[in-house]
Amino acid sequence: MARPLSDDWRNWLRLNLERGCALDDLFMRAARQDFDHDEISEILGGFKPETPIAATAEPEMSALWKQLFAAPLTQSDCTPRAWRLDTSAAQLYEIPNLLSPEECNSMIDVIDRSLRPSTVTRGPADYRTSRTCDMKRSAQEEIAAID
Repeated sequence: MARPLSDDWRNWLRLNLERGCALDDLFMRAARQDFDHDEISEILGGFKPETPIAATAEPEMSALWKQLFAAPLTQSDCTPRAWRLDTSAAQLYEIPNLLSPEECNSMIDVIDRSLRPSTVTRGPADYRTSRTCDMKRSAQEEIAAID
């Protein structure tokens, strides 16, 4: 049974519609969350995909992704051992005590000095709200010492 669109998803769809994102992609992302197709279509100006929803289900995890998912650095005999964080949203690892407190502070200082707005390849310049730091370029000696 389809569920009604949440306000967050309505806002997300409107924002990405304004940004010029592909209607098929927007529709499918919302449909995969089991939101009502008619509500999605309404937000997207009446758009409905030509391909049936069932035919565009999320693809099965590829062999490469499965290999990356079980990265060697997470194996119990690996030193230092990384811990994979429990999320399906990203492949994220923690390596406890990888850097000393002084190294962490140095990296934080480099990042604070070097952050700039992330660039975009398509859409308006204010499309992205994230920031980027080219650490090796902005602080070669400090980063080389940590490397």
